[in-house]
Order: sequence, then C-alpha cells, then structure tokens
Amino acid sequence: MFDAFFNSVFGPILRLSQPWPVLIISLMITLLITIVYKFMTDQEMMKKTKQEVKELQQDIKQFREDPKKMIEVQKEMMDKQFKMMGHSMKPTFITLIPIIIIFGWLNSTMAYEPINPGEEFVTTMSFIEGAAGEATLIVPDAIEVFGNKTKPIVNGEINWKLKGNAGEWILEYDYNDKPYTIDVLITENHGYKDPVKRFKNSIVKSISIGYEKIIVLNLFGWKIGWLGSYIIFSIILSLLLRKMMRLH
Repeated sequence: MFDAFFNSVFGPILRLSQPWPVLIISLMITLLITIVYKFMTDQEMMKKTKQEVKELQQDIKQFREDPKKMIEVQKEMMDKQFKMMGHSMKPTFITLIPIIIIFGWLNSTMAYEPINPGEEFVTTMSFIEGAAGEATLIVPDAIEVFGNKTKPIVNGEINWKLKGNAGEWILEYDYNDKPYTIDVLITENHGYKDPVKRFKNSIVKSISIGYEKIIVLNLFGWKIGWLGSYIIFSIILSLLLRKMMRLH
C-alpha cells in the first residue's frame, strides 16, 4: 500500500539522475522534521536555557580551583541540558513512524537498479565448502535462460544468465531433488525484490539476484548509496534550515 503511494508521489523525482532524487527527498524529510520541531518546541525556553548553559560553562572555568563548586555547577548544567534534550524529543516521537515508513520505501526503491524487461541479469546459487554435484534452474515461460539450465558446482557456486518479460516471477532451483526458490522483479519502473535469500542448516548457503547497486555519490572514489548520501544531505540541510528558521 505504501509502496504504491510513494511511487505515485515521488515517481517524477525518481526519474531524475542521481543524486537529485535522494537530495530532493532528503530536503523534503528534513524540512518536515524542522517544521514539526519549530512548532512543537518552546523556542523561547530553548533559547533561554541554551544561554544559561553557556553561562554555566563559563562558570566552570572560574571554579577550577574549587572542585566542590565546580561539581555543583556541572550538575546544574547537565540538568538544563537534559531538560533541553527532553523537550526536543517530543517532535522526534511524532515524526518517527512516518520516517520509518519512508525509510522502508527508500530501501526497497533506492538501493538497487531495477531489472528492465529484456535486460540480462545473473542469478547465483552458493554452496557450503565441499559441496558437489549439479543443480537445475526452472523458470517460467516468460524467462529465458542462456546456456544450460543444469550446471555443475564450480568453486562453490553456479551462475546462470537470464532475461525476461516484465512481471514478478519465481525462480526455482533443484539440487539433490530439493527445491529452492527466490523471487525476482522485472519492471520498467523502480523496485526490486530482496537480492539475496539465505538458507540455514543447508548445503545451499544462498541464492542471489545480480541487481546493480545504485551509487548516489562518488566522492574521491568512495561510492556512497542512498542511506549514506541521505545522512550527508540531511546533516547539511538541517544546519541550513535551522539557521534560516533561527531555531535553538
């Protein structure tokens, strides 16, 4: 339900090249959080308490020769800091659930490039050390497999190259007469299924779909995905918006 809503709302943004989609969404989320913070906190009280904390910090320097007095001032300063923190937590609780929902959608939309109809992709079946034998890939009619569907294990894994029509499909892997499955989404829009499915207490360790990761920022060779980019953008935007709105 939420995926369809967010895809319709943010659809035009998602069609932009990176880093614009993440930057714009970061701006929208940060602006929402900042506005809620502004109207849910007593800014006069925050300003006053912040000033009192600064004055107490100066007092601590003056009482370095008097440990007892310095401890008393430190305690008073900490009480005021906790008061500010507690007051600022109210808007955080209000925005927490919407942000979690949006983050869930971002993780299912922004982490990997989608597999387009007719685009080649690879699926890999990984095994525990020492596994031997063959596995067979069974696919729907809408999926084409390049090469043999039955392949031997080489260096602990088997790779198949595929392409297919748009849709959500189930790929089945037969190993030692036991079936293993994973879902794959082929779409012209944004989205994907979980790229890796792991198996416990099994000769088969995992099955994966070769989705390509989305690189939002490339800073001096450091390739950053949506989450790291969001954190960077949100910190910068939060500082700018708070300064513009004169928030404390």
